[in-house]
Amino acid sequence: MANLTNKENISIKPLPEYKEYKSPKITKEMLPEVLYNYAEMISEKYQQPFNFVAISSITALAGLIGNRVEVSYNGRKNIPIVWSLLIAESGIGKTPSINYAIEPIRDIQKNNKYKSIEQSESLDRKNNLINIQIKARERELSRAKEKEDISKFSEEINSLKDGLLKQPYPRQIIENSTTWQALIKSMKDNNPNGLLYVNDEISGFFEKLDKKDNEEEKSFFNTIYNGYDYSYKTVGRGCDYVENPTLSIIGGIQPSKLNKIVRNYDNSGFLARFQLITFERPFKRYIKKVDTSNLFNGINEIVIEDNYKQVFIRLNNIPYSIDVLDGQHITNEPLVYEYSKEAQNRFEEWFISNEDLKHDKYTSQNIREYLCKAENTIHSLALIFHLSENSIEDKIINIKYINMAINLIEFSTEQAKYMYGELAYNTSELASALLLRMDKLKEMQQKNSYIDRRLIKQRGWTSLKDYSIIDEVLEHLYEYGYLKKLSETTRKTTRYILNLDMSEKYLQNLH
Repeated sequence: MANLTNKENISIKPLPEYKEYKSPKITKEMLPEVLYNYAEMISEKYQQPFNFVAISSITALAGLIGNRVEVSYNGRKNIPIVWSLLIAESGIGKTPSINYAIEPIRDIQKNNKYKSIEQSESLDRKNNLINIQIKARERELSRAKEKEDISKFSEEINSLKDGLLKQPYPRQIIENSTTWQALIKSMKDNNPNGLLYVNDEISGFFEKLDKKDNEEEKSFFNTIYNGYDYSYKTVGRGCDYVENPTLSIIGGIQPSKLNKIVRNYDNSGFLARFQLITFERPFKRYIKKVDTSNLFNGINEIVIEDNYKQVFIRLNNIPYSIDVLDGQHITNEPLVYEYSKEAQNRFEEWFISNEDLKHDKYTSQNIREYLCKAENTIHSLALIFHLSENSIEDKIINIKYINMAINLIEFSTEQAKYMYGELAYNTSELASALLLRMDKLKEMQQKNSYIDRRLIKQRGWTSLKDYSIIDEVLEHLYEYGYLKKLSETTRKTTRYILNLDMSEKYLQNLH
């Protein structure tokens, strides 16, 4: 075996404990005041994670607005679509946070349902009269002998059928656990202007899409993320065609389940579509004393809650791009918004920086995929933030909102790096995980007489797919005595062997 370096007799030290990661709090520079104040109130009053409420609120607005609006930039129109992930163990507050955020949509849905029922009853009465006439003509047609009479009654029947009034869309916005075929049907028959898919335990959704026989389903979600028209052949209904489909997603997931998904990720671009990401760790709740002032940031909580709900009510008044009026289908052009010159310059400045980062040799494939989707997210966020604070008639998005969007996407990019296991402060955690594969490491060393970055990368282990990360982890294990360096190395890599004096108790105490 090759010679060891002079540091071969280093004693083994326990790896330092790493602190469980928790996303920093989203700041006022990343959110409109009305959303920030509401998240702050829910966080303080009900002891729910601030970031969970904030991100759920943004995604809820995207689901409500749907394809009724667009951002026009450089000849391309972008529909606000947002997919978000809330990552925490069970019991941390994913479900309550989502429910507080989407509460105004539930109220809107109830009103939509009552309106739909009322309109349907009126249309049914009119259609019943038309159907009576159709049946009468059909009886006459069945008795007709002459060719002219047959043609006459057939034309009258077709004309009467064409005159049947279309039923209004029920306009249910929130969809929970469902099949993708049911989502297509809902987009077509229930609310063609957009849906909000809410799943507080979305791991099953990911696992299902990872199956080889579900390629068509994954293709569906990848396609509608971009708002492209989608057609799907069915046995019973023929071809379902959805124009300009819009689906935003709020998903909750536990870290252990997410790790498995990341480990098996095929770099299809699907996971990268979840652009708003935040982590929360277990925290102690306390007995909250009654605050008779009910003030948060100096504003009464009733005012904060009403301001938040009014944003949803106001934006729900944006005309539907696809609707039914007096029993007839109508279409409206989406409202189109543009950037001010200053906002456009700021976006282009970010765009150049983002392109540099995407093509940096040290940027991993996972993060590169994430950054490729960030441009659409910037447009979606800037439009949502603008609409939350301004009249729908104000069609110019100023620099304030593009800055907010950039700040939030830069925040989420750091969370994505942690999700893919690529942040420096995760080194001890990754080193511990590598040591737990001791049997595999021994096999590797026995076969090759050493361990190095290339051999580790070939394994494709979770979070150990990029040389810069692997180098840092191996050096970390060397510094703490779990590896020894060989004096014979190549110019591109350092070779190691295991310190076989390693004590089992250190392995047992690994975090």
